[in-house]
Amino acid sequence: RMVGKDSMSQSSRSLKDIQGKDYYWIVLRKNIKFAAREYALGYLRENPDDLEYLAHVGHLFVDSGPTATHKTHKFAALLLQKAADFGFEGHSKFWRELATSHMRTYLSAGLTGEREHLTYACAAWKKALTFLENTVNSNCWVSYAMSHSYLGDFKSASSALSQLISNFPNLKNISN
Repeated sequence: RMVGKDSMSQSSRSLKDIQGKDYYWIVLRKNIKFAAREYALGYLRENPDDLEYLAHVGHLFVDSGPTATHKTHKFAALLLQKAADFGFEGHSKFWRELATSHMRTYLSAGLTGEREHLTYACAAWKKALTFLENTVNSNCWVSYAMSHSYLGDFKSASSALSQLISNFPNLKNISN
């Protein structure tokens, strides 16, 4: 019986070690992400014409994880929008992240949300939905409809929702 208690205490000790390592990794990952953003911003100051890198830095802010704030959403939206404004062609993920970051910026600001972000989100979703990868994703259509709905453009929102219903007939909770 004594061996059973020792093995139990060893397993609880190893569980604590694992949890400690997980916590360490979370802290380390957070610091790496911050350091990567700081390095990227420094590089961007030296090479302002590198649109690909500008989009990459915007992606670093989009992918902030659970520590994302209104500020990180806004940085992502502004950096990605600047890349788009300067002619960056982008790919499906770029346009989806641009639209999503503008939407998150608006929503995370609460009552002080700037409607301009909704306008940019709608335009980015329109471009994003020209890519097949986004067109076949029902979440993209829902977000596109939400952007128009929050903007007050209910005709475009209902058009997007009708596309959603006709293209995804087996989608669950469509009424919600």
